[in-house]
Amino acid sequence: SPLSPPLYPPEKLKFWNFSLKADLRPGYHPSNFELRSADRFQFKGRLVVDQAQKEGIGAPMVAVSKNIDLTKVDPFAQGKHIYYGMTGLIDIKGRDCTATLVDPLSKETVTLAGRTYPLAANFTAPIALALAELKPRKKELGGLFKPDEFASGARLARLQPYDPKKIPILCVHGLGDSQATWAPMIESLRADPVIRANYQVWFFSYPSGYPYPLSAANLRKQLDAIKVRYPDHKDIVLLGHSMGAWLTVEALRQLRLTRRNATIAGLKVILAAPDIDLDVFSAQTRVIGPLTPPMTVLVSPDDKALAFAGSVAGDRKRLGALDVDSPGVQDAARAANIRIIDISNLTSPDQLSHDGYVTYATLYSRLGGMERRHAGGDFGQAGAFIFSSFGSAIASPFTLVGGALGNQ
Repeated sequence: SPLSPPLYPPEKLKFWNFSLKADLRPGYHPSNFELRSADRFQFKGRLVVDQAQKEGIGAPMVAVSKNIDLTKVDPFAQGKHIYYGMTGLIDIKGRDCTATLVDPLSKETVTLAGRTYPLAANFTAPIALALAELKPRKKELGGLFKPDEFASGARLARLQPYDPKKIPILCVHGLGDSQATWAPMIESLRADPVIRANYQVWFFSYPSGYPYPLSAANLRKQLDAIKVRYPDHKDIVLLGHSMGAWLTVEALRQLRLTRRNATIAGLKVILAAPDIDLDVFSAQTRVIGPLTPPMTVLVSPDDKALAFAGSVAGDRKRLGALDVDSPGVQDAARAANIRIIDISNLTSPDQLSHDGYVTYATLYSRLGGMERRHAGGDFGQAGAFIFSSFGSAIASPFTLVGGALGNQ
């Protein structure tokens, strides 16, 4: 319906009819959001790695929720405070001006006057603005040392509207972290039109000071609950980082013990720099059993964070610091039906070489065709591999350890 009061032209007495096509879903009416132009912001910081923007028609904007808690409408909504990227378009016909807000994560082009144009977008702005205003990093230490005060923040949530046609990537952060730790990876992935078209990002956040078996049980229950909420969702790519990988594997163990075999069958598991004792991991995987497709483990022998964690634990080797050149690793990986990928050749965005998965994800998103399948897209082959350092494209991204499975 037309907005009130009318919007008058500056030098004319006649008025325009200005209307906005509204989203009729509960809670999504435009009156529940403040629209901010993405162009007015300049973002800098450790979590803003790339300015993921797309040229085209329209005005990139950030929709910020106000006076509504969408988690009461959908328990898996982004959060009590929504920051979401939209693109504004205006269609003018005589005195009638109709504005439309388009989701650039679900639509790549727009048709005007019979011609198709790219839809403009800013994929960094909503994430960066949320980080700047909500300051989730300031709550991370609180969740570690005073977890009871942050218990209500433990939840599985979507970062975008649910789409049954897209594969969910469910991210689980580690010790002393929050969902904010995934910002650089998400910004890089959303810059790729293939990723935008085929994947949707979810995350599981929790106060990391809680005992991990308890948080793993919570994740297990959330996986059951989201299956009930969205029974038609595609198989989930479950990505756990550092201690979040330990939590992920423990949730799998609990799922197997409680005979949630159908839930496990719908998961593709990736562990990034897993902070898990090797003996503990071995015991967990004996209960879980072989997964189809194989579980993928991203490791880096030069990971300083895991070296410190291992020394604190009494010089206990961590899974994420595994050296794929060590004798028996190749055979052990194949026997356990696990895919171990050494990513130490890639530059890590942090000084501890603990976040190399961000670079891996960025390079993965820039590969195509056969290269993308070799880089892990089909998750199909167990064994131990070394990810080669490369530019925009490579012919064979893996060097097989020890020649056990052939030459590079």
